[in-house]
Amino acid sequence: MHSSENSPGITSDQEEAPRESRSSWCSAKNTILSVSTGILALISTLVPSEAEAKKHQKKPENKPKIEYQVFPSGAKLERVTGGRLQELEGDSNFCNSLNWLRAKDRREIRAKCEYYNPWNNGVPLLRIHPKDLKVKLAPHFTVGELARIDPKDRRFVRGGEMIEKDGEFYGKYVRIDREILTVLESIRAILDREIEIDEGYRGYGYNGMTYYEGQGCKNAKVGKRAAKRIRNEMKGRGKKAIAKALRDANTGAKQACIKEKSVHTSGGALDMAKVPGLYDAAKYVVEKRGSGGVGRYNSPIIHVDARDNTIAMWPRK
Repeated sequence: MHSSENSPGITSDQEEAPRESRSSWCSAKNTILSVSTGILALISTLVPSEAEAKKHQKKPENKPKIEYQVFPSGAKLERVTGGRLQELEGDSNFCNSLNWLRAKDRREIRAKCEYYNPWNNGVPLLRIHPKDLKVKLAPHFTVGELARIDPKDRRFVRGGEMIEKDGEFYGKYVRIDREILTVLESIRAILDREIEIDEGYRGYGYNGMTYYEGQGCKNAKVGKRAAKRIRNEMKGRGKKAIAKALRDANTGAKQACIKEKSVHTSGGALDMAKVPGLYDAAKYVVEKRGSGGVGRYNSPIIHVDARDNTIAMWPRK
């Protein structure tokens, strides 16, 4: 008779233990592998691939490089360039075609041609910041002095393009011809005293409006002799024809009064407070230079400019 220990299908305790151990280990191993696979899958969903990361990587901004205009003192001011310059200057053909005497065109000039430079002389348009106002462009003259706006005329400046500081007003965009600084320093050296600048640069629209609304242009008309000549020429054509001829002549007189091509619009002119000897000193400097302009008016102002190739002086006495 066989003992139960050796009976087929029955295993001893010594044989059964290792089999259970192997089964537990396999189960644990499978569990670990399953968990690891799940973690890796989760990580892969959270961490983007290299290609995906590059796709969403923020591209660096291509900020335009700031260009500067350098002055005799070594000071640098920001130049307006690119699309912004085209936007501010306007199209020369369009700006030249406008008529100052029509209200619609005056609005167009202010909107599209405020900083148009009819001289096209290469003097750059500059962006002025409040911190620039006290910067010296020459030994005795600062940005603020050249960018100053006459308080009584500030209503002509296009909206928002003006700096107000300490009760004074300055243009946000200006042109400053380096030649006018040389002229200015030469005049000061002769006078050996401070010079007060009333205004320097005037934008195309701003400048035109100062003439249109002031300095006699608002009510400009032909003189008595010219009016008499027109009446004689139109004699016999009827009152309406004579009246129209006089209106046309007066319109022409007003148009001529508006200095559309003022040197102020290129940044090459200054109006200075009149002091003894100033006109003579300015006249001497311009004559020695061989070109430029000097003028005086029935006001406490002396005009001087650095125009090229010609000398202009007024009144001619």
